[in-house]
Amino acid sequence: MIIKKHKELKILNFLNKEYHISKQINSVSREKNKKIKIKASTIAKMLFMGMFCREKSINQIIEKVHKRKKYRNLFDKKETIPKMHGFRDGIKDINLEDLKQINKNIIRKAKENKIYRKGTIDRLVVVGIDGTENFGSYKKNWGNSFKCKIKNQKYINGKKEVIEEEYHKQINVFARIVGKRPGIILGYEKITCNGNEGKQEYEPNVAIKLIEKLKKQYGIGIDVIVGDAIYLNEKVIKAVKKENYMGVFRLKENNRKIYEDAKGLFKIQKSKEFKYKSEKVKYWSDVLEYRGNKVRVIKYIEQGEKEIYVVCTDINLNEKTINKIIHARWDIENEGFNELKNGWNMKHCYMGDEKGIDVILQMIIMSYNLWEIYLYGHLHDFENRGITKFGYIDEIRERLYVIDSEILGFSSA
Repeated sequence: MIIKKHKELKILNFLNKEYHISKQINSVSREKNKKIKIKASTIAKMLFMGMFCREKSINQIIEKVHKRKKYRNLFDKKETIPKMHGFRDGIKDINLEDLKQINKNIIRKAKENKIYRKGTIDRLVVVGIDGTENFGSYKKNWGNSFKCKIKNQKYINGKKEVIEEEYHKQINVFARIVGKRPGIILGYEKITCNGNEGKQEYEPNVAIKLIEKLKKQYGIGIDVIVGDAIYLNEKVIKAVKKENYMGVFRLKENNRKIYEDAKGLFKIQKSKEFKYKSEKVKYWSDVLEYRGNKVRVIKYIEQGEKEIYVVCTDINLNEKTINKIIHARWDIENEGFNELKNGWNMKHCYMGDEKGIDVILQMIIMSYNLWEIYLYGHLHDFENRGITKFGYIDEIRERLYVIDSEILGFSSA
C-alpha cells in the first residue's frame, strides 16, 4: 500500500493550515459581469478541485459535482452550484489578479518555510526559463491565439487525403525552479501572437519581462537564471545583470562570432577535467567579451564525445557548478512541461475564450505547485517510496472520491 498513514489523505487540511488555500479561494472575486448570480468563490472552488484532481475537461468537473455528488463538502448547504453554462460563464468572469495573488502567496510561504535553505544546485537557487505551446485546438479560436497551418491525413469518402487545417494555440514563457525539487512554477508571461507572428522573434523579449517580474514579486532568493541558446542575447544579459542574477545559457551557432572565437581559442588550449556522476568530463574555459559584457565561455565534452558550449555571466562561478546548472535546465522541459501537459492537461483547450484560458492556467499552476510542495517538501521520504508522482496522486484522488467527504477538510463554512 502506497499511502502509509490515514492522515496523508488529509492533504487539503495540510494545505489549509500551511497555505490557507480554502480562505484564499473563498475570497476570490468577480471581475465585471453582474448578471451572473453564482458567487465567484463557488466557481473558483469547483475549478480548483477539478484542476487539483486533474480532471480532463469542464464536462468531467460538472459530472463529478452533479451526477456523482463528489466535492460536496466544498459547499454550504444553501450555496447555489452552477451547471455547465453557468460554470463556463463564471470561469470567464473570475478576477484573474486574485488567482495570481494566491499563487504569489503560496510561493512566498514556501520561501518562508525555507524549502530551499540549501539551494537547488551547490547552494544556489536556480530558475530555468523556457517557452512552450499550450491549450491547442483546431476548432476553438480566441483573440491572441497563435495560428498556424498543419497538414493532416484524413479519410474523405473512403479515400486518404492530406488536408491543411488551421491550428490555434497559446505560447508562454515559464520560470520554474530547477535542480532540487519541489520544482515550483514561479510565473509565466504570455507571448501575444495576434496571428502568425514567429515565436523565435519575440520569446527573448517576453523572457525579459518575466525576469523583471520575478525580482519585483519575490525579491532576493533567486541566484541563477538558466536558459537555452535563444535567450543568449545582449538584452537578456542586461536584464539578468540588472536584477543581480547570474545567467547561464547554451551557446550555439546562432551567436556565430563568440561561438567561432571560443572554438578557435579552445583548439590551442589544453583541456582540464572533473568527475560528474562517475563520468569524466573534459572542459576548456576562458573569459571572452560578448557585446560589451565579460562572460565565461566553457566547452564541455562528455557522454561519448558530445560537445556542449555554455556562456555564464559570472566569470567567477566554477565550471563544475555551471555544468550541473546547464544540465538542470532540462528539468523545466522534462519535469515541468511534460507533467503540466500530460498530467495536468495543459495541452487541452478547455474553452475558446482567452480570459477563461488564463484563469484555468492559473489554477493548473496553483495545483501543480501545491502537489510539488506537498510531495517533495512535506513528505520528506516520498522519493524513496518507489512510486511515480502521478501514481501517488491518482491513489489519493481515487480515495477522495470514495471515502467520506469530511476528509476533504475544505468546507467554506
